[in-house]
Amino acid sequence: MFSRLPVTVPPPLLLQALAQIKDSDWHNHFNRDYYSGEFEGREDFIARRLGKLLQLGTEHCREFTGLAINYHELPGAMEGRLAGFFALSAEQRTLVFSAVHQHAKQPAETFVADSEGKQQEASARLRECVECWAHGPYEALEQWRTASCGKGACSRWAAERP
Repeated sequence: MFSRLPVTVPPPLLLQALAQIKDSDWHNHFNRDYYSGEFEGREDFIARRLGKLLQLGTEHCREFTGLAINYHELPGAMEGRLAGFFALSAEQRTLVFSAVHQHAKQPAETFVADSEGKQQEASARLRECVECWAHGPYEALEQWRTASCGKGACSRWAAERP
């Protein structure tokens, strides 16, 4: 089960910024109540924050009939479910998805999935914290995603468009 957890979600810049904060300074920089109490270092903070983001993602998907996409569905979902979700016309689909296979951060390069390598870089402590704090919220979001896959989930925004 653990291999499916999104330990690669925090982008490198976020991790770099978090790494510069000394362990003793964590409570001075962040609202402890938001993260449900005391935390033990960067890995615990990252895992709790990831869990909270996943929880909020699930709540927003439910409230606004959102569409959850798993990283492993990309870039294929861009041409299928996402195009329908945003109610794009044929012309808009051609424009928007002409760049779907480009690397988002380096457009001159082709998109290549790199989550496996990033997961291998995660420390044992980070994996333990992610299992503790993000596993439940991740499973809830995955449950929403798989349940909504065949239902033609549509956003309120797309439904309201002319």
